[in-house]
Amino acid sequence: MSVGRTTQLTSEPELSEEGILLATLRTGERPVPILPEEARITTLIVEEAHRRCFHQGTRVTLALLTAEYAVRRRTVRRAVDSCRRCRRYRCLPYRSPEGVLPSFRVQPSRPFAKVGVDYFGPLYVDGSAKKVWVLLITCATSRAVHLELVHSQSTADLVLALRRFFALRGTPALIYSDNARTFRALLGQLPRCVTWRFIPESAPWWGGFWERMVGVTKAALRASLHLCHLSFEQLSVVLYELAFFVNLRPLTQGDGEDLLTPAHLLFGVTTIDGVVCPTLTESPLNRAWRHRRRVSDQLTRRWNEYQRALRCWHRSPRGQPNRTPEVGDVVLVHNEGPRGRWPLARVTELLVGPDGQTRAAIIQLRGRRTRRPLSRLFRLEAAREAP
Repeated sequence: MSVGRTTQLTSEPELSEEGILLATLRTGERPVPILPEEARITTLIVEEAHRRCFHQGTRVTLALLTAEYAVRRRTVRRAVDSCRRCRRYRCLPYRSPEGVLPSFRVQPSRPFAKVGVDYFGPLYVDGSAKKVWVLLITCATSRAVHLELVHSQSTADLVLALRRFFALRGTPALIYSDNARTFRALLGQLPRCVTWRFIPESAPWWGGFWERMVGVTKAALRASLHLCHLSFEQLSVVLYELAFFVNLRPLTQGDGEDLLTPAHLLFGVTTIDGVVCPTLTESPLNRAWRHRRRVSDQLTRRWNEYQRALRCWHRSPRGQPNRTPEVGDVVLVHNEGPRGRWPLARVTELLVGPDGQTRAAIIQLRGRRTRRPLSRLFRLEAAREAP
């Protein structure tokens, strides 16, 4: 047995008065006790040494023990790996494989038929401390943006902003958002044809297609307005103009007139000139209709080009995930503040995506059931520990 130094067995195996030693090894003049591998007293001795060395790893704990005992490395490693304090501070989150884009983002549809909504702000108007917010609505397929300025994040102001949006852009069939209380309170007040879905709690990257547009819009406002003081009406007009030019950003690679923009899909034209300076020509209705059909077919082909250019990971750049939860696992839930104050929860149900991979879980947290993505859950104790 390797114990970290050369030793020689000099006596027959025997038990001490405490019953904890199987044999002794003699190194020079001092006998060194051999700790039995599976004994409870061995685990207690290793745990005490682990605490004395301030919960450092297996190597430091083993070095401290070999000054007094002969013990196997795997015995020390097993005790260190089972330390609850170390598990809390060193456990890693679960990981699920990278998925492809959801179906509602890659299926052709009219502009703003499937959207994501979010607030950002506050902004200040009238040169005072009066706060206002911006409701951003972005199309999941055409990537077009619509901006509405609201006085507050109350349900009443949200209803008015959505009514303006429905009147201008048409009623969407699917709306995605985070779990803000204002959005939750809106359930039951929507038309029956509208389906509202929420992403899991504490998972803003699940709404990446609207969070990206929030970043683009905020950057443009920050650089353009700088230190300007606008009234509510002036800022509202600026937001409409900003949305128009954000919709002129290219979606595909290339130069000149070959670029595809959200404005093409939004206005049904094939050139930027047709968006900025639309030309009105008199023609019979049937000829105009055939022209619109040709434009629509051409835009569909260009949109498929944009779709193929989207970046979809079929394999995680960090390697294949090797940590997936099971029902009954005790987990740490990622929260603000130091890890020592993160709450404990138990996994009660796994949520599987359309590709069959586990993406989130329902947990029992402080007496209530809630959802969390896998990357926010850190395994503390498995439901069935491996032998």
